[in-house]
Amino acid sequence: MPTKVPDLPVKEIIQYFSELDITIKQADLLKPSYQFVTSLYEGILGIYTSQNVFGNLVSDINMEDQEDSIYLILLYKKMYNFMCRIGVEDFSIKDFSPETKRLIGILSSVINFSMYRDSKKHVYEKMYKVSEEREVIKREVETKIKKKEQELRKCTGEFEVQKGERSKLEQEIAELEENFREVVKIQKILVSETDKLKTERDESNDKLNSLQLLIMNIKQDVACLSSQVVEDPSKLISLLKEMKELVNKEGDSLKELECNKAKYLFKIGSLKTNCEELKQILSLSRNIKDCDKEIEAFKRQIDDIGSNMSNTESSINVCKIRLNHLERQISHIESKLSNLQEIDRRCADEISDRMVNLKNDYEKLSTQRTSMQSKIDQNYNQMKAIEQEIVKTRNEHENEVNDLLNMFCNLKDKQLQSFNEIRKYFEE
Repeated sequence: MPTKVPDLPVKEIIQYFSELDITIKQADLLKPSYQFVTSLYEGILGIYTSQNVFGNLVSDINMEDQEDSIYLILLYKKMYNFMCRIGVEDFSIKDFSPETKRLIGILSSVINFSMYRDSKKHVYEKMYKVSEEREVIKREVETKIKKKEQELRKCTGEFEVQKGERSKLEQEIAELEENFREVVKIQKILVSETDKLKTERDESNDKLNSLQLLIMNIKQDVACLSSQVVEDPSKLISLLKEMKELVNKEGDSLKELECNKAKYLFKIGSLKTNCEELKQILSLSRNIKDCDKEIEAFKRQIDDIGSNMSNTESSINVCKIRLNHLERQISHIESKLSNLQEIDRRCADEISDRMVNLKNDYEKLSTQRTSMQSKIDQNYNQMKAIEQEIVKTRNEHENEVNDLLNMFCNLKDKQLQSFNEIRKYFEE
């Protein structure tokens, strides 16, 4: 049911819209034209909907083109929605060529809505501020969630890369451990062979020393024998043969010792090469230990990344919870706002009804006031007349009182005079 708002005076309508930079002449209201009404409706929509309703459409066409049906439909649709929103539901296409009374009624409804909106401006501003703050918080939370998701993707990529590197390092470590085990086996074999060679070398050295000592003894014996005279040549020949055999045996043993020495020297050289290889293996083992340390560091980094990922996921979940809470608060505020709008509409209906009743009461009171004013004037005139009579009566009364006082004073003087005379008479 359309809301009825009492019509405002033309001067008030012109003055109110002039404050909104909308120029209205009295002649335009008395004889409204199509061009004036369309420009007026467009100005009203531009002010109360906070937007340029038709954009560049109106600026690109002239007034003759504005009579086109498309422009009329667009303007009617926007204006109809606005008028329904402020409680005027009987707005129609006929109101683009309205009568004076109808146009004044429409403008009065617009002014009534504007005044009511201004009275509730602080509520809307507060709600708008709260909505903006919620929107800012929502955008901040969304940006934080996006950043955390990017960080999560980055950490996941780094984790995958480190995981691949870790698998490669583990494979290399496994190969190095296998090589190390083989080297340890070879080292053990070489150590055992070295020990054997050392014992053989010691035995050979002992044999060599004993042979050298034997040779020295033989040389001493030869020297002693050469100094002696040969008595029995056969004994000497047999002795020489024995000595020759011994010398041959010693030569063979020396040759054998030389061969063993060459073998031992070859083994010692091979042992040196093996020692070099062992040194390399030891350096590799140290490198393996360093790799183990790096792997442990990588594992710690991976654990830290995992903890950071869990913290990031928990913070993202917290942000999502806050976002859901904010969305619920925003929906609650929107429902409150819709309820407030419904309450405002009801209040507007009640105010319009009360305005009509107040207008009727005002008319009754104005008639009563005129009658009362006439009675007051009549009573005032009567009061003036009564006051004049009172003043006159008071003056007369005062004159009478003064006369009585004068008479009383005269009587008093006479009585005193007579009393004095009587007193004098008795005194004599």
